[in-house]
Amino acid sequence: EEESVFAAKVKDQICDISRNFDINCELSDENSVEPQVSNKLKIEYKEGVGRHVIAVEDIAVGETIVREKPFVSFLHSTHQLTNCLDCLKAVLIGVGCENCSQVIFCSQSC
Repeated sequence: EEESVFAAKVKDQICDISRNFDINCELSDENSVEPQVSNKLKIEYKEGVGRHVIAVEDIAVGETIVREKPFVSFLHSTHQLTNCLDCLKAVLIGVGCENCSQVIFCSQSC
């Protein structure tokens, strides 16, 4: 039960992040062993090939098959004046940085 609570929290965090980028992070079929991987994928090991992933069902174009929280993210310099430095969301009316004029934030909390 603890694993399912943890998996749900991770899923919510990933979906929160992906909403910033207008990405649909919902898997069509969630894998019970690896909840971040679709049931349409299977991990196998073969001598001479090693560990690899195969599709066990057809995968639609644009379908999410793996989702994970990014280890690191950054705002590209071309978006420093259009997107929040912290959450990366597009900003219409930004909050300026107290220390420089190179970046903006979407809110005081960011």
